[in-house]
Amino acid sequence: MLLVGRRGGPEERLVPAAGFELATVNIRGLDRDAMWKNIALPVLIPGSLRAALRIVDRFRPDVVLGMGGYVMAPAVAAARIRGIPYVLHEKDVRPGLATRRRLGPSRSRPCRARRPGGSGRRCEARRVKSQE
Repeated sequence: MLLVGRRGGPEERLVPAAGFELATVNIRGLDRDAMWKNIALPVLIPGSLRAALRIVDRFRPDVVLGMGGYVMAPAVAAARIRGIPYVLHEKDVRPGLATRRRLGPSRSRPCRARRPGGSGRRCEARRVKSQE
């Protein structure tokens, strides 16, 4: 398993300390309160996608799991470009911008997963209609 996080973020310290491998991309979220802070995004986004493509090419995952938030967008986009299956998990009732706009409902289908331990019970992931 390889986790992908933001370069300079707390995950650079926390993930390796927990015993997991980490790859990072240089990205940040959209600042809706101070739009002038977004001036670097047109440069950061293509660079983060190139970095994510390199990560995906090097690691060669069977599936990519996006856990929501702007950091997952480059890795999931790289998986889409490379034809690698991906699953989006959004913990909030109202999915974030990255999930809603670029990667989410129009391109997704519900999926099922078996619980660990082979209990025979199934859990089902369902799409939650967002309030736009």
